[in-house]
Amino acid sequence: MKRIFFLTGILFLLSGCGSSDAPSEEEVRSGDSDHILVEKEDYSLLLPKNWEIFSPSQQTSHKNSVFRKREPHKGTYPNIVQTQEDISPQTTALELAKGSLESESTTLLSFQKINEDTLSLSGQKTLLVEFTAREGSEKRNLRFWQTFLVREKKGIIFTGSSAFDSEKELQEEIKGILKSIQIKE
Repeated sequence: MKRIFFLTGILFLLSGCGSSDAPSEEEVRSGDSDHILVEKEDYSLLLPKNWEIFSPSQQTSHKNSVFRKREPHKGTYPNIVQTQEDISPQTTALELAKGSLESESTTLLSFQKINEDTLSLSGQKTLLVEFTAREGSEKRNLRFWQTFLVREKKGIIFTGSSAFDSEKELQEEIKGILKSIQIKE
């Protein structure tokens, strides 16, 4: 049920509802000429300057963060949503990833895994998974990317999404953001 609510939230964001907030000084630090370094309580990431920190008006948790491209692309706003859930202390990022994917593959409409890469983020072995799923029974498919990390007793899940037929450059941009994530000690 938690996953269905989460993905409903992503679809809300893709439609462009809500408002954007300028990041606070605590959230943004220097970056390079094309990126800003976003600092959150549990993690940091590099965000391209043509993306923004987004605060949906109906956001249910301040522990969730949303980042989106400033301009819509093919009728949607490409975005990355960070969520977290309580996990047992011995759960690894890889176990969290496999359990989440198993659940999503049975609950999402037209779920189809495209690619799965094992990578190391913040010293944790995890997955970067690309998949497609349908927006609704009569709607179009969307493309998703997910990666999973653990900090203390929290599973931190990052999900990027865009139009199904988004250009390779946008797909690489989303994957680059996900690969830049660093969990704080």
